Amino acid sequence: EACAAGIEAAINPSDHLITAYRAHGYTYTRGVSVKEILAELTGRKGGVVKGKGGSMHMYAPHFYGGNGIVGAQVPLGAGIALACQYQANNQICVTLYGDGAANQVRRIRIQSSPGLKVQSAPRLHEGHVSFSCHGFFNLLFTAARIWCRKRFL
Repeated sequence: EACAAGIEAAINPSDHLITAYRAHGYTYTRGVSVKEILAELTGRKGGVVKGKGGSMHMYAPHFYGGNGIVGAQVPLGAGIALACQYQANNQICVTLYGDGAANQVRRIRIQSSPGLKVQSAPRLHEGHVSFSCHGFFNLLFTAARIWCRKRFL
């Protein structure tokens, strides 16, 4: 995918990346072979996680795959970024989520304790985290025009 290629071009191989269920392109850009990805998709032992993760759960060095809980990768990405800051390793974590998780991310922020607010993470982590929302214009098969107050161009 174009997003995966663009993001990979902008970061270092040692930087971290976490995403949701659209992990195929990122798995490839993080160094996993097409053969291993296809084997994983078909549940074969030659897959990146021995055929047990399927489409969503693929991992590579510095790549934390997809996540089955909507929006859960956002606080996990903030934690990875906090670890980068703590270790002073000059790495960042790119945290990806889809527009369908945007409301879930807001809920995580509200329900978290004041010291763990996800939205304050860029200040808290001094630039070690980058949040990227991919606009797919669908929320679990519901068109954006139905669930969003603002109109998309």
